[in-house]
Amino acid sequence: MIGFREMPWQILAEWSQALIDGAGNYAADAEIERKAMQASADVDTAIDVVLELHRSNPNPSILSSMVNADPQMPIEAIRANIKVIIGGGLNEPRDAILTLVLGLLENPVQKDSVLAKPELWPSALEEAVRWISPIGMYPRRVTCSVDLSGAALPEGLQIGLCVGAANRDGSRFANPDRFDVMRPKQSHLAFGAGPHFCAGTWVSRLTVGKIVAPMLFERLRNLRLREEAPPVVRGWVFRGPVSLPVRWDS
Repeated sequence: MIGFREMPWQILAEWSQALIDGAGNYAADAEIERKAMQASADVDTAIDVVLELHRSNPNPSILSSMVNADPQMPIEAIRANIKVIIGGGLNEPRDAILTLVLGLLENPVQKDSVLAKPELWPSALEEAVRWISPIGMYPRRVTCSVDLSGAALPEGLQIGLCVGAANRDGSRFANPDRFDVMRPKQSHLAFGAGPHFCAGTWVSRLTVGKIVAPMLFERLRNLRLREEAPPVVRGWVFRGPVSLPVRWDS
């Protein structure tokens, strides 16, 4: 899809995690920064290797579309966009998949309903990313002075928008801490909003909600949690299950 040649998925996963860790490195950890910078340099090198190939052989890949764009895209823009795709295109879908699986396995009645009615999968995904938002917080800068719920925010102030908290706002969602596939349809902020709405939303809804998650439950019969090893959910800027021990029948 991206346009690299003979690129192992493990390498992409390592780059993705390093870039995401670097973006959320608010504690200024030197080792996290080093890994992020190395991943960034490695991505640049991988792009340079295939640039001429895509320029002389246009194809449907993302890199080819960027290289052959009219007007021409600067190399800096190509590199930046590819890094955003690698960072956001692997980590957030991974966390969304695990969160959706966790929500269903913790609620067997809902799981049975979704498996019996495949048309519920899209609703299950939307509820999963509302319940545990893969991006829990992102920074923003106030563009004009405003009063927000009694708090005066001056122009230029840098704030952290806590999406995870907004998506569990009790004044908007009934029983917000509960995973509920049958929840009445209500917009949430898991995919952002306005000019910052996630460009990968539709890809995620298709691949996670209609392909990957249904396939997992189809192929892993009687998929269930391991009682002796409870799941672990961590993260603030980027959040999701970091451990989800399960069993299934062969």
